[in-house]
Amino acid sequence: MPKEPASSRDAEIILGIDFGTSYSSAAALINGEIQWVLDRGDAMIPSVVHLPAKGTPEVGMTAHMRLATHPNTTVQSVKRLLGRRLEDREVRLLDAGVGYQIVPGPRRMAALKIGGQTYACEQVASSVLSYLRDLAEKRFGRRIRKVIIAVPADSEPSYVSALRRAARISHLELLQVIPEPIAGALSLGLHGAPCDRRVAVCDFGGGTFDATLIEQKGVQFTPFACHGDTLLGGDDFDEILAEEVANSVQRRCGFNMRNDVVRWHHLRMRCESAKRILSSEEEAYLRMPAAYVEQGQQRNIDLLLDRKWVEAKWQPLIERMRNVLARLLCSSRWAPSEVEEVILIGGTSLIPMVRRNIAEFFEREQVTSNDYANVAVAYGATLQTAGHLAISTQLPSLTVAS
Repeated sequence: MPKEPASSRDAEIILGIDFGTSYSSAAALINGEIQWVLDRGDAMIPSVVHLPAKGTPEVGMTAHMRLATHPNTTVQSVKRLLGRRLEDREVRLLDAGVGYQIVPGPRRMAALKIGGQTYACEQVASSVLSYLRDLAEKRFGRRIRKVIIAVPADSEPSYVSALRRAARISHLELLQVIPEPIAGALSLGLHGAPCDRRVAVCDFGGGTFDATLIEQKGVQFTPFACHGDTLLGGDDFDEILAEEVANSVQRRCGFNMRNDVVRWHHLRMRCESAKRILSSEEEAYLRMPAAYVEQGQQRNIDLLLDRKWVEAKWQPLIERMRNVLARLLCSSRWAPSEVEEVILIGGTSLIPMVRRNIAEFFEREQVTSNDYANVAVAYGATLQTAGHLAISTQLPSLTVAS
């Protein structure tokens, strides 16, 4: 096998990162090509951190498996807390559904009390960033100390500041933050077709739904308006499925699966798997061994889910999504017909019901996306690293509206 040229082996690597609510992803430009950071072969890496009483934190796929067995010491969705004060609405709502305590930290910022220790949210976020860096260094065989990270278009300064602190804790230099919708636009090559147009980017991830209107002038992109629902994401689709199954079991035999933390997390994980299958198939099996107890006997769940039946249960979430889009157009005073390109990114945008409703809202026969919508933001952030690596390529001049 030919050896890699020394100049290539020694070249600097900058990671492009999508630090997501449910999943994170990262990549690097290697010899002009985007190479993904992988966790057990998957570019979608759970933004989950397990904090044991002794030893180092576990992150990613390994930590994700701990959610069902160690919910009191395993943190997910820390992005929702990053840079937020304890009294913020999102913090209060999240506090009701986690197995650990959310407590006041310095300046009344939200912090986590786990196993008798208090952790700043940026400490937990830094574990995710460090893990992405470690995976990248093992994959690419080089030391990595610089990153570009995508952030929501409407990020508060407190969030960006907390993210910068998390990067410093991870011994990473944050060269630039790029708005997530612009990263998504880059991933679909809009910078390669310079023109003047109005673009809507709908980013439906695991934990949030954000919609942004962007004005493109040549290769310059300016966010014009942004609205979102920070408590609406793919996780909520899983939750509704799990609630339906749990309700069916409870009606049948009186067993409440929600009261058993381990069973409940297992059920939600099975529902997530079924949801993914239903994105490409009309039916999906949901199987879970030893799911509940009936008359003293362990019983299995073995259901065949029909996409149309599931979509009827998801309709309230779709209405919330459409409400966000309505507020977006109302604040911008744009008509749906004035939006010339509609882009879908984020893993939840792969759900056919989501795609169909967004196309209908904007009065379009089709919308623009690809099969890699779940890693589109990281792809765009990685393209942006080219400007810091002195790689000759046409990249946009980014302008972020105040």
